[in-house]
Amino acid sequence: MRTNDSIDFSQLPGVIACKDKEGRFLWANREAVQMAGFDNFSQLAGKTDDDESISWHERAADYRKLDAQAIDTGRLAAGVEVASKDGIPTRFLTYKTPVRNSDGKITGVMVVSLGVSDELLEQLNDALK
Repeated sequence: MRTNDSIDFSQLPGVIACKDKEGRFLWANREAVQMAGFDNFSQLAGKTDDDESISWHERAADYRKLDAQAIDTGRLAAGVEVASKDGIPTRFLTYKTPVRNSDGKITGVMVVSLGVSDELLEQLNDALK
């Protein structure tokens, strides 16, 4: 793989997105766009989690906590977040990692979230004990 090779994130499951340090969406896969309540990324581009047109805007403060943790520490942050998927509150195992420019400066955060059942969360918790 070379640095100028492209990666097709649309083939990966779950919600995948990139945001700048101010929380504005720079890129998102189809699942993220649909969960936000839009038909295409151009409707989500530049918005933040607390924009009232985004389906999860009422939980924006919770989502920004993990964003800030990844940006402030410069390390991977992980947690369980709740969002509405098809109108049903769903738990997501979420990972957020800082995005850096070529000088190593943190410019934003990449988000990867997978919907998880209560049973899977229990298994993950048991595995960590």
